[in-house]
Parts: sequence; structure tokens; C-alpha cells
Amino acid sequence: MTTLHIERKEWNRAAGVVLAAILLTCLPYGFGYLAESREARFTGLIYNPDDACVYLSWMRQAADGHFFFDNRFTTEPQLGRSVNLFFWLLGTAARWTHLPLIAVFHLSRIATGVILLLLIYRFLSLFVLSPFARRAALLLAAFSAGFGFFIRPGSSFIQRPVDAWQPEAITFLSLYLNPLFCISQILMLGGFYHLLLACRARSGRQAAYAGIWLFLLGNIHSYDIITVAAVWAAYLAVLAFRRRAIPLEALRYSLLAGLIAFPPTVYQYWLYRNEMVFQKRADVTTLSPALGWYLLGYGLLIPLAIYGIRLVSRRRLPDTPGDHPATSDSFLLAAWGVAGFAVPYLPFAFQRKMLMGLHIPLCILAAFALAALLHGLKRRDAILYALVALTASTNIFSLRRDILNIASNQTNTGIHRAFLSADEVEAMDWLEANTSRNDTVLSLPMIGVYIPAYAGNRVYVGHWGETADFSGKFNQVLRLLGQNTPDAERRAFMRRNHIAYLFHYNALPEMLPALTQGREQAFDPASLNYLEPAYRNEGVTVFRVR
Repeated sequence: MTTLHIERKEWNRAAGVVLAAILLTCLPYGFGYLAESREARFTGLIYNPDDACVYLSWMRQAADGHFFFDNRFTTEPQLGRSVNLFFWLLGTAARWTHLPLIAVFHLSRIATGVILLLLIYRFLSLFVLSPFARRAALLLAAFSAGFGFFIRPGSSFIQRPVDAWQPEAITFLSLYLNPLFCISQILMLGGFYHLLLACRARSGRQAAYAGIWLFLLGNIHSYDIITVAAVWAAYLAVLAFRRRAIPLEALRYSLLAGLIAFPPTVYQYWLYRNEMVFQKRADVTTLSPALGWYLLGYGLLIPLAIYGIRLVSRRRLPDTPGDHPATSDSFLLAAWGVAGFAVPYLPFAFQRKMLMGLHIPLCILAAFALAALLHGLKRRDAILYALVALTASTNIFSLRRDILNIASNQTNTGIHRAFLSADEVEAMDWLEANTSRNDTVLSLPMIGVYIPAYAGNRVYVGHWGETADFSGKFNQVLRLLGQNTPDAERRAFMRRNHIAYLFHYNALPEMLPALTQGREQAFDPASLNYLEPAYRNEGVTVFRVR
């Protein structure tokens, strides 16, 4: 037998933990939809809505029947050959079911969240023979975070523990916010799971399964392939050191899995080299904070995981004989727990994105420690639940913060709202029904970020990372909307950038001075003969550019 058999009764208890975690993540969204009115439509996006709109724009393109995606947040020429199988599948599901994209997005968040937690429990069967340790690992993975709730932020948004701001760092936040993070961790775990089974059972078939998981990972969230490769290489190095010999058989299975997984990574690299828009997006700097903010972001898990690594190194896992295959395989957890902190400091522009999944091995290692430290205590279950509740403080704070944000119609970014007006939504509905998806819309970026997701059009400026030279283009739009800009310059700009429509707020005379600290007064588009009103409601006029 290569994995531990888990009884149905234990699976049912695990399912109860999973259900509780998923229901908890749905509370702010439920509050948002209950607070919706005819005048204010809840977006369903409450944290980093700009990034979620990128995923929704891909889903929109898939729902329109496209397999290849392009970047709808910029107007530069591009090949339009990006592929993401996950969001293609979600968009296709929306087309078949006729469900709103945001509904499919959240249904996938719930589904992948359930699968991720159950897969973590299955993953535990490779290492953990102690039922108490399995329960502790699942509870910590589902609910724990670090000290973000207790430490005030510094001058920069990244100068605080990562559990307060980086969703992929914490499993609960991944469940709460983003199905992409859930599916990515599912694929990482699937790859490691089958690689370990391949080595344990000497099975080329298991290695091939691992390759398939990692093939999908390379397509869906390519950054994580670097993490998987680094962690697996560290694990093989540990095996070689302890055995005083190169693990040739494990290397063969690794090579087989790698060959299967390789094509999407090669394709992404080709796209990076040949697609300037894709390259600029990938090169947007997302550097790691100081190591201390990572350590504080995992809080009490860090000392517990260190003790867990000590138990692994001494082959003293709870309820596990020293010669059991689990004791050898558990070195992967130690390698992941250590290498996982090194990978986000590799010399790439997207450093902190490679923190994905680190929370999982830290939780399992911490569970080893708790099972050893609490062994024999009559009230160890109560101590475990109290510790989980304590470590969940930042996650509970995050839910409370977002509910308060929804109540005040804002999100964490400070510039995006939790609710759009009915006028804005209806104007985007008109764009979706009456314009070509290739038509470019000029708008303020606060609404431009939603247009590719809601209407499917391209926008001149909309997303801080997806729009090339976002700051420059934002300032350009503010200037174009001002009355001091020569009309000939404004018209030449629209022709040069192939602007087909102007999404114009009727309240722009009040909005623009506030956006420009009084430097600009709004122009009157109705006075220009090359701007023709194509759609109008109380709050918005969509002008067609002649």
C-alpha cells in the first residue's frame, strides 16, 4: 500500500472542516449581495478587483468563443496568443450555462476551494499516520494565518506581515478571494503527490500523472513551476545527502514528469520573447518584502514548523515508525518549508508571486510539532482548537475589514468601489450588445478596469499592471478630458489610438477637478461634431467617435 487508508468517518469530519471554512469565506459576499439595490449593483469583487477583472476578461473572451486571449486593458499591437486553460474552461462553462461570469467565478472559487482542502487531506496520507496530526494539519491549513492583525503597517503597503495583504501566502485567503490561487495549489500538490508515489511505488505511470498535473500548472500559473522545480531539487539533494548516493531512480521519474510538463513552459517563454505586451506585463515589478514580513505573516507556524523539521530530520514523526516510507517522504515537507522562503528572492521581477503554496507544508510541519508536544495531554483537542482560533485572527479581521469596506462602498485598493451604479452597468450592457469586441473605449480607469470584463471591449487605460505605461496613460486621459486641451490634439489622439467610443460621466465637471486637484476643468463632448451620443442615461453618456 503506497498511501494510508482513511476511514469514511474521518473523511466526514474533514468534510465538516472544509464546509465551515468555505461558508466563512462566503460571508462578505453574501453581505454584499444583500446590500445591493436597484441603484447600486454589487460587483462581487471586494479585494484586488482590478486583478479579478483581468480573469473575468479572459472568461469573457472564452464565453465569446475564443481559445486564445489578448490583453484588453491596453491598445498596443499584440499577437493575441495567450492561453489559460482554466479560465477558458470557466468562460466556456458560462457560455453553455448562460450564467453571469461573476457567478461562474465564485462557483469555481467554492469548488476549487473544496477540492484544495480535501486534496490537502489526501496529501497528508503520504506523511501523517497520527489522526490527531492529520486533524491539526487540516485545521491549520483551513484557518490559520500570522501576526498581520496585531502589527501596524509601515510606510509601504508591503511593510507589514504578508497575511494582511498577500492572498496567495495563506490558504484561507486563497479560498476566500481567488479560484486561480486554489487551482494552482491543487496542481502543485497533485504534482508532488504523484512524484512521491512514483518514487515510493517505482511507477512510471505515477510519474506521468505528475507530469500531467505540472503540464496544467505550467499553463495556468507558470510562476509556480519555478517553485515546484526548486522544492523538488532541494528534496532530491536532501535524499542524496542522507543516503550518501545520488537517487538515480527518483531522478528518472523526475525527468519523465519534467518532459511531460515542459511544453507549456516553453510556450510561455516563447510568448514572453515574441509578444511585447505580454513581456511588459510579466516584467511588472512585484518584489518580495524583507524576510521578516514573511516570517511574521506565518506567525506561530514558524516556530512550530521549525520543531516539525527537527522531528523530520530525526525521523520521529508522530505514530510513525522510523523505517516507514512516510519518514523519508516527509523530507519533501522540510525542503518545501525551507526552499519556499528562498524562491521568492530569486532574481525575477515577479518574486513574491512565487510564495504560492508555502503555507501548506508549514501547516503540516506545525501539526507534527503539535502532535509531539501535546502527546498524552487529556485536553489536547481543546488546546488545538484554541491555537487554531488564535492563529485565525488575521483572517477574521480580513473578513470584518471587507464587510466594513462593502458598507462604505469601497475596496482595499482605495480607488475601486464594491458597487457600481445602475447607470454604469446599463451603459456597459449597451456596449456589450451594440459594439464590436475589438472596439476601443476611452474612459477613466476606475470604470475602464470593468469594461473588458462586463462588456468585452478593449480600453485605452484600465489596469495598473496590464496597461502599458499606466501612469502616463492615466495622466494623458485626465488631460484629454480637460477643456484646456486643444481640440485638434484630442481628435488626433483618438484617431491615432483607434478610439471608437468615449465612456463619459455626465458628472465629469464635478469629478475632474477633484481627480486633478483643480488643475483641469472638464470639456464638453456634446459640443464636438466628431462625438455622437450613441447611448445616454442619467449618469453616463456613451459617445461614438466619428
